[in-house]
Amino acid sequence: MVEDDKEEKRYDYVLFLGEDKEKKELVYGAFEGKEWFLVRNGLEQEKYMYISDFFGERFVPPAVNGEDVVVSPNLDKLAYVNDSRYSGGKTMVIENGKVGEGFRQISPLFYSPDGRLIYFATNNERQGSGIKWYVVIDSKKELVGSFSLAEPGRVFFSKDGKHLAYFVNDRHDVLRKDGEEIKFLGKPWFDEALLLEDGSVVYAYGTQGMVSMVINGEVDEEYVTLSRPIEIDNGVLYFAVDGEGNFYRVARKL
Repeated sequence: MVEDDKEEKRYDYVLFLGEDKEKKELVYGAFEGKEWFLVRNGLEQEKYMYISDFFGERFVPPAVNGEDVVVSPNLDKLAYVNDSRYSGGKTMVIENGKVGEGFRQISPLFYSPDGRLIYFATNNERQGSGIKWYVVIDSKKELVGSFSLAEPGRVFFSKDGKHLAYFVNDRHDVLRKDGEEIKFLGKPWFDEALLLEDGSVVYAYGTQGMVSMVINGEVDEEYVTLSRPIEIDNGVLYFAVDGEGNFYRVARKL
């Protein structure tokens, strides 16, 4: 690793992570033999065994593609999915050396803004006409529902990470937010929802050639098209165009 033209200790493999702007520290992951660890400003942190070959003998370093390895927002946790070929067909998530429950299939991993590790997982169990999927949040498993087409999809967060939501069916018309199920008018435009820091839910819904923003179940004015909403102080902002081609900047206070 070379920083400011000064060469640091050599490692077998280095995965650059980023900069901790609050502490003004360069942080990266280093691999030495079968151990990995974080390095902060040149100082090695706690070491963990890299377990991609959990039941095998061949060391397989992670691919640096943003999918195989994810890093927590404050750069203190690293998680990845092991290679199921070396673990009896079971796929497991490893975070800072801790091995999670084994599943037949695991969706891409990601961290919430407040540092929770989240992913969807299944053992390909049938439920009705679909496959039973779970959401795993910091190692705690919760049944999502049955999906016949694909995995559940995305998880939505408020900016501070305190509120979390995901769809519970293929139709994407029921959102589970903080454990509470919210029925939508139908599948939302953009196939997504916006969670505000106060817990409000905002999504766009269209029918018969028109579309409206729905804010906490209340339907706003109809337009021909509109943009994705963004959060502003105490409300939401979006842009819209009516049937006569007029362009609007729409701000709604909550």
